[in-house]
Amino acid sequence: MNGLSSLLIRAVLAVVVLVACVAPAAAQEVVEYIHTDALGSPVAITDASGNVIERTVYEPYGAVVNRPLKDGPGYTGHVTDSGTGLSYMQQRYYDAQLGMFISVDEVTPHDQQHEHFNRYWYARGNPQRYLDSDGRAPTDKVEPPPEPTTLPTVNAIAPPMPMPVAPVRATPTSLPHISLPALGGFVVPCVVLLPVLLLTPNEMGASPCEMPGGPPLWRVGSVLKGKRERPRLGAS
Repeated sequence: MNGLSSLLIRAVLAVVVLVACVAPAAAQEVVEYIHTDALGSPVAITDASGNVIERTVYEPYGAVVNRPLKDGPGYTGHVTDSGTGLSYMQQRYYDAQLGMFISVDEVTPHDQQHEHFNRYWYARGNPQRYLDSDGRAPTDKVEPPPEPTTLPTVNAIAPPMPMPVAPVRATPTSLPHISLPALGGFVVPCVVLLPVLLLTPNEMGASPCEMPGGPPLWRVGSVLKGKRERPRLGAS
């Protein structure tokens, strides 16, 4: 009986321990997403639903201005030590408050670039453009190329034939007889008849110089002279 009781007690204890180990593990499972800027610095943390949990604002040289420092990924993605306020950049430690490294650069300075003679300088004095991936030399930040822009297709359609010319209708108009006035003291009994054919465009507004079925019409009228009587000088 004592052996059976001892076995039951051990089984119950095993189940209790198993539940105690599994329950905290399930309760501590939290999914978080870290969002970075162009330099690789984490600027926001969101949960699985997209809600913003935390935001981080940096000064140009990496000092955090809106929250206390904490251990983990920090400025330009390097590890931050909250105890010292330094960023570990593999080869050297960087102080964001000073904007400089706290140890000498191990790379020999380039004789064509004077800024390399400053052995503590960070990112050539331009932290918005350059970053230091391993504490030895500044490099340009890597930005993703812009996505291509797709232009819409444009179909140009020319007219299949010239626009038709509206027809012109000719309307004959007779002018009245014209008598010439006196010239030089005597009267010339001469009458000129001017039957002129006037072309008037129709309501379509076409040019009066275009006739359907023929070439352009430049001479639109004709003048017919009647008989003229020339009196002899001195005749009665």
